[in-house]
Amino acid sequence: MENRRQAGIHKVASSKVPNTKTNVGINDISIKMQIDSGSDVNTITEDDFQRLRKEVSLVPTKARLYPYRYGYGSKAPLKLLGKFTASVSLKDVYDVADFYVVKGGSKSGSLLGCTTAVALGVLKIVNQVKTGKGASVQKKLKLNEVDKLIREFDEIFHGIGKMKGVKVKLHIDKTVAPVAQRHWRVPFHWREKLDKELERLEAAGVIETVDTATDWVSPLVITPKKGTDDIRMCVDMVQANKAIKRVRHVIPTIDELRQDMNGMKVFSKLDLNNGFHQLELDEESRYITTFSSHRGLARYCRLNFSTNSAPEVFHEELRKKLKGI
Repeated sequence: MENRRQAGIHKVASSKVPNTKTNVGINDISIKMQIDSGSDVNTITEDDFQRLRKEVSLVPTKARLYPYRYGYGSKAPLKLLGKFTASVSLKDVYDVADFYVVKGGSKSGSLLGCTTAVALGVLKIVNQVKTGKGASVQKKLKLNEVDKLIREFDEIFHGIGKMKGVKVKLHIDKTVAPVAQRHWRVPFHWREKLDKELERLEAAGVIETVDTATDWVSPLVITPKKGTDDIRMCVDMVQANKAIKRVRHVIPTIDELRQDMNGMKVFSKLDLNNGFHQLELDEESRYITTFSSHRGLARYCRLNFSTNSAPEVFHEELRKKLKGI
């Protein structure tokens, strides 16, 4: 739809304004650009494009860009050689943007438009200004793709997720005699923090209270987290694990992963919050995860970090979900 778009490039020059030029990395090549809050698009002069010619692919464009002169829009559009899409970076911030190549360039040089300048953090926009009796003026900004995704799927960025359609069933050897271990007392100075952690896990659906008789009971182990005032809550599943049969799924080695990634150029990193807890436990398997605390008995509704088969089970379910991607 480029042929229908008319973008304005706004420019007000003065010898008294601060320097608004900055070096921007375009496909890792440094280009000095003028930060222009009034420009809807990014433009590159013909001279600057010569430095990028080997790094980008120029494609034809039907866009009509009009410079603003003498206070009003010019009737003559800029002469464009084409446009290209490239990565753009400033310090440690990265984005992907379109750039229009202007034949001959301009006195202002290459312009960094409003949207990209905001994405790179070199331009701050006040979205709302209140004056008088609460009157407000709002300026809407075009969101980049990351912001759109975060807003559209806001619910998955909070709390602990749960893998859809998966219920983990632990294979329990019935010939192993159940063990109800004695309760291990938690020091008083840690109990308040333990209370908060238990409440958090229960609110997230990770654990549930046990009010009935149970043959299996494991004790809690509390350790401080290094460098913080927080605690780490673990369940000593040594006895319970004797009855839980390992599922022998194969976990790849580092060498195998390196071989699979040989020749690849684009990588993503996925960090699952409390990964094991994102797998729901089948109700018939929950009883063996029962543990005791100063608040009473509770058991896990999600896969427990102390379960011996948890790493294989987690990796296998993740492999199934990512297969073919």
